[in-house]
Amino acid sequence: MKAVILAGGFSTRLRPVTNYIPKPLVPVVNKPIIEHVVERLKETNIREIIFTLYYRAQEIIDYFGDGSRHGINPEYRVEEKPLGTAGSVKNVEELLDDVFLVVSGDVLFDFDLNSALKNHVGNDNAATVILNQVENVQHFGVAELDHDNRIVGFVEKPNPARVKSRLVNTGIYILNKSVLNLVERNTKTDFSLDVFPKLVEKGQLYGFVPNGFWYDVGTFQGLIKAQREVLSGRTRIKIPGKRLEEGVYIQGEVEIEDLERLSGPTLIGEGSKLRAGVVAKYSSIGRRAKLEERSSLVESVLMDDCLVGVESVLAGVVLGRRCVVSPHKSLLGPVGFGDDSHI
Repeated sequence: MKAVILAGGFSTRLRPVTNYIPKPLVPVVNKPIIEHVVERLKETNIREIIFTLYYRAQEIIDYFGDGSRHGINPEYRVEEKPLGTAGSVKNVEELLDDVFLVVSGDVLFDFDLNSALKNHVGNDNAATVILNQVENVQHFGVAELDHDNRIVGFVEKPNPARVKSRLVNTGIYILNKSVLNLVERNTKTDFSLDVFPKLVEKGQLYGFVPNGFWYDVGTFQGLIKAQREVLSGRTRIKIPGKRLEEGVYIQGEVEIEDLERLSGPTLIGEGSKLRAGVVAKYSSIGRRAKLEERSSLVESVLMDDCLVGVESVLAGVVLGRRCVVSPHKSLLGPVGFGDDSHI
């Protein structure tokens, strides 16, 4: 089976960080979001992956290359203009099998997709939307199911007071190729807005609710919360580092002057230096970062080569590459700063 990863969006909700890096390459526990997606697909024994790209496409192509380093066989399709979720898939129709998987390149999840695939094929469904239950539905597409798990209602970003369901669209779909007959080539088309309502009318759209963790990491708040869940060990997503002590993980050689104060859980990238009195909780620190004396990180993401000055405090902050925070500053998020920011 093949999978299509949708990775062409502009990522406006994560600006200014995504002015310099495409959202799928923004890290969670020092690993790009899209690489976490690829790992979930490999668990399902899917290695034939088609990436649909538009915004900052070359950076994603350069990251995965020929796929050998990641154990996949990739194909890349760069759009001349944004085609929407369904339009992007229609654009690669000739590459697809009769049944295929579609995954957004900017969601974080640990679902075992095998059970969903078996359900789809076993019930001869035309289209299956992977659903997840959330408390606040107003930023998502909400599905209502009947007793056969057929989706009988699908509302995009509704008023929470007007919907009964808390089951939302995760951006993961299992589709029969025939579904693409509802999509015009080279026309901007969205699955949730344009295709799924037609399938609901035909009684051909089904939902599946797997066990596991899922987060929309398209906002700074979502990104920070998702990383907290991973660092807390409450997901199947592995922390990509060596456990130095309880809650402290390192990648390669690092320098830590005051391990007892460090606290954790946190992940520290190779070549980073943490001076005396540094506190870091629920945070990831990229490569070659430097945290000066008595600085603090809480629920933050630091990309490579950042410097945090003496006694500065960051809480709910995402720093792009090579950012500098002056001494004695307090940054309270959720907020992000693009590459090379001086704060």
